[in-house]
Amino acid sequence: MVRRLKRGDLRYYAFATLLVGAATIFTSAVTPLFEGRSPLIFFTLAVLLAAAYGGVGAGLLATVLSMGVLVTLENNVMVLVMSQSSLALFGVLGVAISLIIHKLHRMNDTLGRTRDELKVANDKLARQTQELSQSNEEWERFGYAIAHDLRAPLRVIRTRTEMALARGESTLDRDTAKLLHHVASAAGGMDDLLQDLLELAKFHHEGKNGIEVVDAALTAELARQGLEEAIKQSKATISISPLPAVQVHEPHLLLLFQNLLSNAIKYHSSDPPLVRISAELKGAEWIFSVKDNGIGIEPQYQDEIFQPLRRLHSQSEYEGTGLGLAICKLIVQRYNGRIWVESALGKGATFCFTLRQNTVPGTGFSDGHVDPLDSVGFR
Repeated sequence: MVRRLKRGDLRYYAFATLLVGAATIFTSAVTPLFEGRSPLIFFTLAVLLAAAYGGVGAGLLATVLSMGVLVTLENNVMVLVMSQSSLALFGVLGVAISLIIHKLHRMNDTLGRTRDELKVANDKLARQTQELSQSNEEWERFGYAIAHDLRAPLRVIRTRTEMALARGESTLDRDTAKLLHHVASAAGGMDDLLQDLLELAKFHHEGKNGIEVVDAALTAELARQGLEEAIKQSKATISISPLPAVQVHEPHLLLLFQNLLSNAIKYHSSDPPLVRISAELKGAEWIFSVKDNGIGIEPQYQDEIFQPLRRLHSQSEYEGTGLGLAICKLIVQRYNGRIWVESALGKGATFCFTLRQNTVPGTGFSDGHVDPLDSVGFR
């Protein structure tokens, strides 16, 4: 659409008139060089420049003025010094140039407005993201404080209940004793759940601070020692093959091994637990595995078990909070790794996770310096 004439447009039309005048002078000067025929190259450039500077109105004005000048010339007309043509063809060319450049102007204006709108939207999104991040941090701190403060009264309830049971063991009737046992068990379970929630919340505050080169075998041995009581009670055998050194925050790797070993001991079959920790280098990453001879996991549940509070068994069958594997997944993902399980019901489970390669050699430990899993074909 042609713009309405405005006072500010007069300079564009004046510029178009000057361009046509200059084109007339140059055309008259070079016409003798073309055997008396007038080349249209200068008038075409005049239309092009007028449209580019002043828009479609200036381009059309330059086209009309150029055609008027050419009519006054008694010479034949050449289009772009290439071939003879008529003024009608030049007129069509001028109008086309004007309209095309006008369209380009509009597209450029639209692009500029879109760019400005996008910048405003990005700035707004950045502010909202910052506000959301601050709100999330506040809620995380609030939740962390609540979980921490709730543990104290829960411990009191659990301790007092256990004391009441111990003192009144001979005087309490069976129903009362059973009720107190349930209270102590529920308080203990809630305390464990809050402890795991606190561990889960720590990762949002710690980030990757404290990353260092850690001997995975030494860390796995520390995890094994921390589970000594459970190992004795279940008569479990833990074997730690030579493991590499990796770049992690050591408490993260320790908690990862503790949770995986604890699960391997807890979910054992009728046979004593046999657990082996090993690692294999594939490409640029180490694949760690914690393999057991336990009850196994059905394929349809092998993804679900890494979700927070997802339990496959009741609390009466196996104690736990349902957060252990979720914490493991969060730890591994924090280091851009993957975690999964390979298992079949009744055939044990192998939990695998990946960490990026580090060239520092590690060590290995095993109970009694002999891998008992070899003797039972556990590999």
